[in-house]
This record gives sequence, structure tokens and C-alpha cells, in this order.
Amino acid sequence: MKLLIQNYSNSCSNQPMYLNECFSKIGVDCKLWNLNEPISVYDKLDSERPDVLITSFQTMQQDLISYLTNNNKIKIVIDITGIDQNIFDNLNQLTVNQGMECPFFISQDYKFLTNVNYGSRKVVNILPCYDVFTAKTPTPDYNIRAAIVSNRVCDKFSEACKMYETYHKIALADNPDPNFDLQANVLNMNSLYEKYQEVVLAGDVNFTCSQVFFDGFVKSEKLTVRVPDEQKELFNQVLATLFYEQEEEPNLENIKNQIKSNHSCFNRAAQLAKELGEEMVSKTLIEVTKQI
Repeated sequence: MKLLIQNYSNSCSNQPMYLNECFSKIGVDCKLWNLNEPISVYDKLDSERPDVLITSFQTMQQDLISYLTNNNKIKIVIDITGIDQNIFDNLNQLTVNQGMECPFFISQDYKFLTNVNYGSRKVVNILPCYDVFTAKTPTPDYNIRAAIVSNRVCDKFSEACKMYETYHKIALADNPDPNFDLQANVLNMNSLYEKYQEVVLAGDVNFTCSQVFFDGFVKSEKLTVRVPDEQKELFNQVLATLFYEQEEEPNLENIKNQIKSNHSCFNRAAQLAKELGEEMVSKTLIEVTKQI
């Protein structure tokens, strides 16, 4: 299997990057396609000749669609995280009309948190996870009581800010927001977790249960989640989906261990490989999780 993955990373997920690292780590021929490369779509695909192309509905260009039209030598897997019904319907019809070899879509959304009707289209939920590869970058040395992290100003964010005397307001968003002290993403957050005695994720369930939840739980001293009151049951449903009860009293170390063994990027890469029919690749990736 030869994989080519478009880099559709954003502030809350670097899925393309950690999938590429996972597959490459065990010897799969896999490359990351950065969208700012000075090469045309046709030249890129002609030179790489992948068996499978992984992309996102947000980064699919017309040239890519034209290339893949009736070209069944390349399977295409499309990430549809955050898609709405109208765009999904159009995308689904496009793949059919253009004769694309698209075995399934993937989504980082939790099934019960989306209202999109997928119809007969197969959609595989590759949920957010803990990225074992992200490295720290040099940052100023400081230690502050709390980091209040959100993707936008909301009631729970404002409430959290009133609870601490010293804190930084961190925006995990693609666009700058003057209401925050710092703008960050899932990559550079890895250099910030240890700078705070507590990291508070404030916002709706889709944000608070994104990749920053998994990375933050493993890497921060203490992680707290604050969701709107009307979403508390949904948040508990997410936790019940992700974690299993243990005989002993639950503690932070137990949850960290469950994240490392069941919700690392290698687990998600193994799931994707299995869906692509690559059973041996999937098993090899699962073996790696035992070493984390």
C-alpha cells in the first residue's frame, strides 16, 4: 500500500501529520502532501502514484477532482469532519457522478454529536486522539496558575476566567482573536502544557473533546473540562464511549494509561488501515501501541 496524505491539519487537529508518522514508522510507503508545495496537482499525483489518497472536503481542489474523475487506480478517502448536510450531499453526489474510487469517508466527529444524514454512504469515525510525535519547541520559562483554553469567547470561558487570579487566555483557533492573550494550535500547545498548574478547556463538546483533550490529559499537570450545562450529558456520553470502568477507584493515572493504550494516534492509524483492507499493517500498528 502506498499512501499520500494531504495536510488538512487545523488548529484543533493534526490528523494528517500523525497518520503519516504512524504509517512511516512501521515502513509503509507514506508521504505528507503540504498544500503550499510549488507543484501542480497533476504533477504531484503523477510523480507519487499513490494507491490511496487521503484528503479533506475543505482542501479538495477542482484540479484534484478532474484528475480523479474516472481514475479508479487511486482510491480516495475524504475527511468530512465538521461538514453540513448540504455540502455532504453535494460531495457524495460528486464522487458518484465523477466515478471516483471512494470506498468510504472518514470523520473525527463523534456519531451522536452530528446531525448529518449519511444515507447509504459508509462513514468511518476516526476519533480524535493523543499524538505521541509532537515535540516541544523552546518557550519562555514561566509557571502560571491556569490556562483557560477555548476556540471562542463563550459563557463557560468567561466563567472560568473569573475563577483564577493569574491565568492566560489561549485561543485554539485558526484566526487571531483580540479577546485572548495567546493564539495556539495542537502542535505548539505541547510546549505550553507544563507552564500551567491547571489547563481548563472551556466550550462546547465538539471542542473540549477534540485532540487537545487527549494531548492535554496526558501532558498537563491537571486538566479540567467545562462544557455548557445543557451539554453535560453529552460530555458524559463521550467519556462513556472512550473509557471503560476499572475495578479499582478511577484516578488520573488510569485514564492516562487508557488514552495511551486505546486512544493514541497508532490506534487510529490501525483502525484506518483495517478499513483499507490492510490487516497486517493494522496488527503491526496495534503492536506499537503496547510500547507507548
